[in-house]
Formats: sequence, C-alpha cells, structure tokens
Amino acid sequence: MMSLPKTYIDGFHDPNEVRKLKYRRIGNTDMEASHIGIGGCSAGGEYGDVAEEESILTIVEAVRRGINYIDTSPAYGCGRSEEIIGKALRQLPRRSYYIATKVGRYGSTWKDMFDFSAVRTEQSVTSSLKRLGVEYIDLVQVHDLEFVDDINQILEETLPTLRKMVEQGKVRYIGITGYPLSFLKRVVELSTTRIDTVLSYCRCTMMDQELLNYSSFFQSRGLGILNASITGMSLLTSQGPPSWHPATEEIKVAAKEAALFCKSRGLDLANVATQFTLSVSPAAVNILGCNNRNILLRNIEAATSVLTETQQQIVEEIQRKIFGPLKQTHWEGVEIEERKQALLSLTAEPAR
Repeated sequence: MMSLPKTYIDGFHDPNEVRKLKYRRIGNTDMEASHIGIGGCSAGGEYGDVAEEESILTIVEAVRRGINYIDTSPAYGCGRSEEIIGKALRQLPRRSYYIATKVGRYGSTWKDMFDFSAVRTEQSVTSSLKRLGVEYIDLVQVHDLEFVDDINQILEETLPTLRKMVEQGKVRYIGITGYPLSFLKRVVELSTTRIDTVLSYCRCTMMDQELLNYSSFFQSRGLGILNASITGMSLLTSQGPPSWHPATEEIKVAAKEAALFCKSRGLDLANVATQFTLSVSPAAVNILGCNNRNILLRNIEAATSVLTETQQQIVEEIQRKIFGPLKQTHWEGVEIEERKQALLSLTAEPAR
C-alpha cells in the first residue's frame, strides 16, 4: 500500500483518498507535494464569478483528500484570491499544506500591472502574509517575469529581495514563473541568487508540449518543475476559454473542434486533456483550477485514472488531424506586444 506523505494528519485527512494520489519531492526542496495542486485563479474570479463560501469549501475539501499544494497570486482578483484562500487556510492545520504565491504582477491594466522593484517585492510579500493569514509562505515566485523591462532588475532586485525574506523566515523557497520557457531558462542561467522552482503554464498540454524540451535543463539545475493550466487556461474544455484568452483565433477554433470531436465519442475534452498531460508531464506538481467541489471531484477522478487504449487513440487522432495542421500551437509574444503597443499609446504625443 502506498505510504502517506509527511503532510498527512491522522484524524484530519481521509487516508483512502490520500493514497489515491502520487507525491513527489519538488526539486531540492523538502516539500513532498501531491502530483496535482489547486490553482488560485478561480477563487480570484478570473474565470467568472464564484461564490466565496464554495471556493473555501472546495479548497478545504481538496486538502482533506490529500491535495497539499495551493498556488495563488496577488494578481488574481487584485488580492481577492489570497483573501479567500486565507479564509480556507484558517480551517486547515498548517502542516497539511504548502502555500505558494507570487510577486511582480498586480494591477488590472498594462500601465500598472507589473512592478519588480525591491521595495514593491518586499511590500507584496508582507501583504500576502497578511491576506493568507500565515506566518511564512512556503514558496514565493516572480510572476510572469518576461514582462520586466530590464532583466537585470529581476537579477539584482527581485530575486535578492526574496532571498533576504528567506533569511528573515518569511519565505521558505523562491521560484520564477512565465510563459516563454526560453526566458525562464535564461534567468536561471544568469541568476546568482538560488532559485528553487520554475513554473510554466499551458506548455505541457495536448496541444503544446514545449515544456518537455526544457525539463532536462531545469532538472539538471535541481529545480522543481511546476506545470500550471494543463487545460490551456480552459482552452481545452467543453465550455472554451474566457474572453481575455490570448490564443489566436485559429487555435481557439481548433480547440473547439477538439471538444466537439470528444463529445461525439462520449468523452469530455477536459478530462482527456488532464489525463494526457499527467501521463507525459515531467512536473512535480500539475496545477488545476477548481470553481467548485463538483469540478474538484472530476479533476481528482481524471488525475487518478489513465487513458484507455481507445481514449489514447482519440488523443492521437486529435493531435494529428486537428492540432497538427496549426501553424503554431502557442501564443508566445502576443501579450508582450499588446503591452508594448498599449504603453506606446499612453506616451504618444496628442494629435494636433
């Protein structure tokens, strides 16, 4: 019988549910995390309105069932996600979970969205500690660092400030996150501050497996790999992506076609996409969003089962016939260019 993780607490957890999950060490840290984690975007309302009480109950239920990794950010709902997750954490034994949050991304417009300065980084961690209601945060990550104007700010301000907060006992480990894997690799190569984890999102899915080309490098540096948004930020679901999704129209059309293809064969694309990713992912933790307890249970079911031979054949058919003809299966650079143009328009001289 599978052994129980060190976060297991007798009388709090359901041991039968806990044993369904796999647990892996995150890089060189001491965190022994469940192979699926809870993402905080949903609690922050990024995928539509969610009742606060349902979010809290969902997080508590997830931890009782053995999911011990929770990932959030002050950017999700402008602090709302951290506040709601904090209310859930107050109902949980501190030893039963690992909490991760981020610094660097905050506002709701391109003008005020990013600040990687040392001062704001320290302020952000202090605010996160308060919203989450904890004395320390297990992992603080630099959020979407590809948007920094000068990479040296990450290397000389953001990361050293986080290291100082590790020394103060407010943070245990440091990570970086972003969409372009090449930029994450570059920061790891250049940093003189020890980095413990790297998180990418939407880069290990049925549509895009670019993370597999970088995993050996990250692992050779002792980094724990975190894989978020394994359904492509709802792209690979029957309901489709939110209006703000940066994917091209060609990609969105292909994803919709894949959803209909699955439905015609009695399958749900989200479940198939989840099972596929977990079968190939090199990550210690694969992060899933959950709007409610029903979705949580479906996610756990998908994550604790494997693709049948028939389902595997359907995945291969989708990849070959629907995703294969796409010019590209990612949207790298789209948001960076959007931000660039938005900032240029703000600084442009008024027309005469």
